[in-house]
Amino acid sequence: MEIFSTEIDGVLYDEVDLIEVNGNKYAYLVNENDEDDFVIRKVVNEEYTALNDKTEYELALMYYLKKHKDEIEEN
Repeated sequence: MEIFSTEIDGVLYDEVDLIEVNGNKYAYLVNENDEDDFVIRKVVNEEYTALNDKTEYELALMYYLKKHKDEIEEN
């Protein structure tokens, strides 16, 4: 599996998941040096962009939690 990396505000993040819902792609990124530093970005024209608002963030987080429910419950 190929891991994509990107720099955001001087910090290098690895893309750990990509979920597409209703025509929107959400990238889930983790800081290479701090696994507790987790960000979500929308992918538009193959570029990471900020989410529109708190509601979109909460929806994107819900999609991630739903997809990984079994893994989360194991921990």
